[in-house]
Amino acid sequence: MRRVLIAAALFALAAPAVASAETAADFNLFVLGDMKVRSSDTEGRVAVGGNANLDGYTIGLTTPSGTDLVVKGSLKATGGSTYGDVRAGSLVGATGTPADPSWSHGTITVGAPTVDFVAEGARLTALSSFLDTYANTGSAVVEGDNCGNGNNNCRVTFNATAAGLNVFDIDSSILSDTNTITINLAAGSTILVNVSGSSLQLDGGMSVNGGNSSQVLFNLSQASSFKNGNFGMMGSVLAPKATVIGGGGQLNGQLIVQSFTGDSWYQFAQGNTQINDVKFSGNLLTLIPPSVPEPATWALMIGGFGIAGAMLRRKRALAAL
Repeated sequence: MRRVLIAAALFALAAPAVASAETAADFNLFVLGDMKVRSSDTEGRVAVGGNANLDGYTIGLTTPSGTDLVVKGSLKATGGSTYGDVRAGSLVGATGTPADPSWSHGTITVGAPTVDFVAEGARLTALSSFLDTYANTGSAVVEGDNCGNGNNNCRVTFNATAAGLNVFDIDSSILSDTNTITINLAAGSTILVNVSGSSLQLDGGMSVNGGNSSQVLFNLSQASSFKNGNFGMMGSVLAPKATVIGGGGQLNGQLIVQSFTGDSWYQFAQGNTQINDVKFSGNLLTLIPPSVPEPATWALMIGGFGIAGAMLRRKRALAAL
């Protein structure tokens, strides 16, 4: 535990160096590595730390002004469109590249990205590991016969009815076998679901009662694979080590992943996962250990995900504990 705290704090201390650059909090979809997709869209802004190959993909429906797409490496785009400006390391291909105004409605700039992807990758990985150490405040209610045996017959309910932060742990084998997820929220509460296991696949439906998806975060700190199999995800996903395979359905929140690709079968039948522009607005700082000597350091690390909340205002109160 102590090693996790120290490592995360060191990454947090690097945050001021990135402060002038954009962070994951500024984007609807944040990909640390490569992105290769066909069809569908991301309503908000997109950042790609590797190469991007976009076929019939649309970006920036809700953010038509400013830079909607940042690609550190090469960008190839065929069909689809972006409604704002584009910044890429290089352009690939002749027909259908951003030089074609039928794809881009904004200005194309070839040059350095506005994101330090290396620093962000380190910070987000440390943050995900740190959030995974939070103790449960409740237990998920799991119903259905033979849950976890691959029958997709489970029903999971998270009752996040306490004020402030509600934390739940669940194994990916249970969640992957679930066809219905229900989240019951109290007014102003936040739910953090720490999902253990190396892979997660979701098929079915999800509902949020008493609040909305901006208060929900699924943290996949261990996952190397996450597949959305035509699932309606309500909440943001932090999975900095995972390759995400979109396969129909939609995600209402921010998505932070290692790489993003589409499932060809689902794309052919239904299109890729649609990512809707919902920013995470919950507060994950209520469980910061009082033994940490400088709470502002944690605010720097977590604040880059847009969730610093009232940490700085609580600094004196925490120091007194």
